[in-house]
Amino acid sequence: MVPVSCVEQGRWHYRSRHFESAGGTLFAQARARKTRSVPESLRSHGSRYSNQAEIWSDISAKTACLRVESSTDSMADIYEQRAVSVIS
Repeated sequence: MVPVSCVEQGRWHYRSRHFESAGGTLFAQARARKTRSVPESLRSHGSRYSNQAEIWSDISAKTACLRVESSTDSMADIYEQRAVSVIS
């Protein structure tokens, strides 16, 4: 089982009936925190879940730092607007 997380806070409607990948990944710092939160969840709750609030917080901080315009703090918006900055 691989735990997944939402990388777009605040979008509460479907754009499609099918799941589609945005083609990017969560940036390294947020991925590292997610990796730490899964075993913590397993120890405390007996299930493998990431800390969704931490993920949204990390993405929100990244959108602010990079001055990305996104009504939903979307990881896809970060990559779309600042792909070069995120890579470095």
